[in-house]
Amino acid sequence: MRATNLRRSGDAAWKARDMSDQQHTTELLRNLFPDLAQQLDRALEHSGAVDGTAGFEASLGDAVGVFQQRHAALAWHDVADEAARGAVLASFEAVRGVLRDSGFALPAPESFASIVDLDLFAERYNPGLAVVPAPHGLGLAGWQRLFELAAARQPHRLDAREPLIVASEAVREFGVLESQRAEPAVTGSAAGVRWSLRLVPAGPAPALLGLNYEHGPHVTMPEMLMLQLMRITSGEEPLDQASFTWIAGGLSGGKLAARHVYDAADLAVRVSCREIGNQGPHLGARAPIELVG
Repeated sequence: MRATNLRRSGDAAWKARDMSDQQHTTELLRNLFPDLAQQLDRALEHSGAVDGTAGFEASLGDAVGVFQQRHAALAWHDVADEAARGAVLASFEAVRGVLRDSGFALPAPESFASIVDLDLFAERYNPGLAVVPAPHGLGLAGWQRLFELAAARQPHRLDAREPLIVASEAVREFGVLESQRAEPAVTGSAAGVRWSLRLVPAGPAPALLGLNYEHGPHVTMPEMLMLQLMRITSGEEPLDQASFTWIAGGLSGGKLAARHVYDAADLAVRVSCREIGNQGPHLGARAPIELVG
């Protein structure tokens, strides 16, 4: 209930921010692609369109998408393993899909390539791992926003009324969960947001089951939420449909820890809390793999 109230109270602010971000993005795109902007404006004027902004953004967005894909491929060209290279490029594309219309932006692919050990990345990657670029510092309202957008695109997976349900204990210390270390990281365009890049086990359930919280390391909440959003937005099956994944960061003075689950009955992702000694056959860890030596 508290999370829902926070989300509603922030709606007006998010709408204002979205409008400002969209205007900034349009101006930036016009500066980057002036010739295309002029061509589109002339075409829209000829057709009698009153406001060409929406048409400009749609057409130019396609061109920018192609540019981003090619630029990402160049930035990660030095990764020798073709499967690993394909996985990281696909992950960038998936995250851009998650962020679409949110006002948030994924840092440039070369900024990630410059902070990881590319040889180590190729060595440690395998198909059971997901490459997860994750934003740390969005705040609860930011994550609620991303889940609402995902629910609008995949209503059979997420209920638009409350697609992300966070327990009150986790709401009170949301900043603790968001601030857990995940390296390496780059600074994002939004104030206070840092983006990490690590490999995260992406099986339907955690590979290590039946363990309490002491058996880490654990995936951070931003990584787990982004991984789930990447899958849902891309039309893949949600993770943790019959399992729970521990989330890094002790709460309530170290007595509690958060855990992630997909609730198929309510069409929602839940972040609940349990005592750190709690264990069971369906609770476990997704130990992330770092890409720096």
